[in-house]
Amino acid sequence: EPWSDIEGVIISEDIYLGYDSRRKVSLYIYPDKRISLSTMGKSDSAGTTTGDRLGRKIGVGSLLFERYKILSLLGEGGNGQVFRARDEKEKKEIALKTLLDLEDVQLARFKQEGEILQTLRHPNIPEIYHCQASKNYAFIAMELVEGIPLATLHKEKYPLALQTVRTVIRQCALALDHAHQKGIVHRDVKPANIIVITDSGNERIKLVDFGIARMDYSANPEGRRISLTGDIFGTPYYMSPEQIEAKAVDSRSDVYSLGCVFYELLTGSPPFVGSSPFETAAFHLNEKPLNLKEASLGATFTPDLEQLILKMLEKSPDNRPLSMQEFVEALDQLPNLSDLPTSSETLVPELNPEQNQEQEVDRSDSRQRLHPLIATSTTLLYLAVIVLLLILAISAVMSQ
Repeated sequence: EPWSDIEGVIISEDIYLGYDSRRKVSLYIYPDKRISLSTMGKSDSAGTTTGDRLGRKIGVGSLLFERYKILSLLGEGGNGQVFRARDEKEKKEIALKTLLDLEDVQLARFKQEGEILQTLRHPNIPEIYHCQASKNYAFIAMELVEGIPLATLHKEKYPLALQTVRTVIRQCALALDHAHQKGIVHRDVKPANIIVITDSGNERIKLVDFGIARMDYSANPEGRRISLTGDIFGTPYYMSPEQIEAKAVDSRSDVYSLGCVFYELLTGSPPFVGSSPFETAAFHLNEKPLNLKEASLGATFTPDLEQLILKMLEKSPDNRPLSMQEFVEALDQLPNLSDLPTSSETLVPELNPEQNQEQEVDRSDSRQRLHPLIATSTTLLYLAVIVLLLILAISAVMSQ
């Protein structure tokens, strides 16, 4: 079945592991094509969810929480909606994100980590004004960012000026470094979550959607972890190998994801594009990316730039730049990117990177021709990834 037609739970099974150990294992495909493997909660548990309490229908003109007047719907994803709203107390327009369908442990983690998110103060991260979660509701009131998603800009104006690419990537790295210093790993770095704002001819970015961010307690050791077992979140084109395998992630996972974005901006396509999310995930685990010249169909880049990007895409976190600060220092040592040659024959990809609703068939086919082993092993890779996901879920349940 075509990937673009799949949405919702595609694997959902009750698993019995002894007395009172019944759990529902679900592999969920969100509308924006993030994937989530969840094993939390008893499958027959009763009770209402945040979605039930708050209501899925929030109309324009509604006054939420006796403070926020809804002006319009900006977007919605698998577990919530984002509205343009007016803060009647502060007399300014904001973005209001409401979260739905959260169980008790998710609410507890959201509340704890929301308090940390409010400490982020960086010019490239939207300011969080108010974050609250209780048994009745969960929401985030934040700075309203008006710009163009990098995914849209890349699709409409590829190839971007190389100096623009450098500026965008550098600012994104600085934003992530700030979050990492606070112990926060973003886990969903992708072009759709990087908003480009042009001001007097200069570009600046805002890194948005920390909705699946997770605390890295090696950086924040005094924090108390409230964990969800068996969670796998992210967008397949940009997920690190350790994220795909549901291993512990730290700041180096974001380094990998930003490397995927950097690679895409220069070549026109993410480093790994399969015919399905499972194939793409398998490529992240098992394949080496094409060099920049091959991937861009002829553009040339300096060896130092190529080496830096490929280091970001190393399978082992230990072989990547240890931090975003280390990456920025290496980037600053490169020659001016505006001096780098590029090819006028590089093709603009046809996929929509903002929503990840389609796979790039032509470029995927060319990659398979360059990697003949990929085409012959696709089925086995599908099965291996599915089995791996289920094994991780079952192992997480047994460890409870």
